[in-house]
Amino acid sequence: KLSKTKPIDKTKELLGDLKEKIENVQSGEIFKSILKTMAQFHSYSWCNTLLIWMQRPDSTRVAGYRKWQKLGRQVKKGERGIAIFAPMKIKVKDSDDENEDDWILRFRVVHVFDLSQTEGDPLPSLETQPISNTHEELLDKLKKLCGKLKIEITFEELSGIEGVSKIGKIVIDSRKNPTEQALILLHELAHELIHSSIEKRVELTTEQKELEAETTAWLVAQQLELPETNSDKYLAIYHKSYDLMESLQVIHTTAQTILKSIAPDREADQTL
Repeated sequence: KLSKTKPIDKTKELLGDLKEKIENVQSGEIFKSILKTMAQFHSYSWCNTLLIWMQRPDSTRVAGYRKWQKLGRQVKKGERGIAIFAPMKIKVKDSDDENEDDWILRFRVVHVFDLSQTEGDPLPSLETQPISNTHEELLDKLKKLCGKLKIEITFEELSGIEGVSKIGKIVIDSRKNPTEQALILLHELAHELIHSSIEKRVELTTEQKELEAETTAWLVAQQLELPETNSDKYLAIYHKSYDLMESLQVIHTTAQTILKSIAPDREADQTL
């Protein structure tokens, strides 16, 4: 049970509990195998990240053709690659030694493919518990809030992801039950509220954006007493290079904004 403290202190208390759960996940063997697989994927520059987002905004994991083969997967026939820039060093003509000054850095266009464009061996993943459909009414409340914010929502069968935010539009996996869809929508709505411009999406790392969005969704779910989510497992993937406590203020403010809109009658000492 949470102590009766100021809203911002209560948020810190909740985030402290979440951080402990994340650390427990990170110590597991399954999680270590996931990190080993993720290490096979390149870290992309901000320019290439923008190029990937512009060409395929619902991308989750991208890699080159041969890299996917090494991971036991094959690019599907007819799939179109995502064009990015790859650095290459060109030796200056007539230069005989290996001095760094005798090399020129140039860039060439190469193509990568998203996970959804491949097929084959499944990548290792954390087992997540199914979420019971106990808060069906929450989905309608969130849809009404998105309507007020002029955010379009569509439901489609998605591959490899459960939802995606596209600046002014959110797509949710139609195969999930209403409570699961509400939790997914909370995450994508947080992206819309926090990262709703191309500039913000470029300046923040993927880790920071995902931590801020999922932690916001988790805080709202905690306050509304929703079923236990899989946030600790999801956030453990991104927590290695970014601390969620660094985004405390934006997480707190966004969660409070959502709660005030969908649960205005909650008692003051129960509201973030």
